[in-house]
Amino acid sequence: MATEVVVRYSERLVRDAAWCFLVRFARRDLIVASVAVVGALVACLGLGVDWRYAAALAALGSGLALLVIAVGWAYTRASVAKFRAMSDPTVRWSFGDESFATRSDLGAVELHWKSVSAVWCFPKVWLLFFGTHGWGYSTLPVEGLQPELREYILARIQSHGGKIA
Repeated sequence: MATEVVVRYSERLVRDAAWCFLVRFARRDLIVASVAVVGALVACLGLGVDWRYAAALAALGSGLALLVIAVGWAYTRASVAKFRAMSDPTVRWSFGDESFATRSDLGAVELHWKSVSAVWCFPKVWLLFFGTHGWGYSTLPVEGLQPELREYILARIQSHGGKIA
């Protein structure tokens, strides 16, 4: 099945994709930070722990939360800056049996399906991750994709060892 889809990106879409990434990636850290802050308050007020230890735990939790927020803000800014570097926000996605490709005014790349280590599926976008650590991803808007093409993409990724989340 060889199919080509033309997608027009927007700043809103890029921001939403970065936000989706941040929320799923950082939620564990934010939960840990929140538990540390609440634990510090409980320890201080309810258990009679020395206030300095409770304050240190609350500061650690607050610091972690602020760090996650700062990293997310910087990440979103970097994503938007890359989008703004495009003179034409149109991207051509081509999907074949052994590989897929993207082409825009910033360049072109063709990758084998086995290069996709995971896909995070959100209502408006899919984030396709590459490599064993999954640090880089491509944003694939899915609103304009036919259901058959969506199923095909996920099946190709799964058949080559990629995880669907």
